[in-house]
Amino acid sequence: GIVIGLLLYNLILFIGLRDRNYFWYVIYCFWALVASFVVSGYGLLLPGGPLPAINDSAEGAALTLSGAALLQFIIRVLDVAHTLPRHYLPLRVLQLGWLLSAAMFLWRPAETGNLAHFPSVGVVLYVYVVVLFGVQKRLPGAIQLLIGLTALFGGAVWMLGFNSGLVDWSRPQAYAY
Repeated sequence: GIVIGLLLYNLILFIGLRDRNYFWYVIYCFWALVASFVVSGYGLLLPGGPLPAINDSAEGAALTLSGAALLQFIIRVLDVAHTLPRHYLPLRVLQLGWLLSAAMFLWRPAETGNLAHFPSVGVVLYVYVVVLFGVQKRLPGAIQLLIGLTALFGGAVWMLGFNSGLVDWSRPQAYAY
């Protein structure tokens, strides 16, 4: 629900303000929403019916495409080409890695496995460093990006811990009541 709200709100801002930054955030929200539907099992309800193989490839492709769109959003918000020119080319290379990962998931999802997520590690670490440089240079929006990325990456680490069995979900639930 929250992602749909963010998508619609930023779509309205994009249409009203014609600011391309909002366009890339809308694309990010769209792919994050697709990934969320597929991961939660609602992907099977999408047109095409119960096709688990398509949903497996859609999960990886949607996650990597959302990452590539988020990276484009960050590049544009920080105006990396002009404000942090040394980091522009490496960010583009990492973005290309994510786009190639999405293609790998769509082309051969079974063989791709964790290999397609490899660029994610580099993107996460490098983007964080670039945003920290943006904060150091007092670039507009850098602090907000740092806060948002910290929340996003914190949630991703939590989910990785949960999915790998390192985080026991029953304990927080037991104390929630």
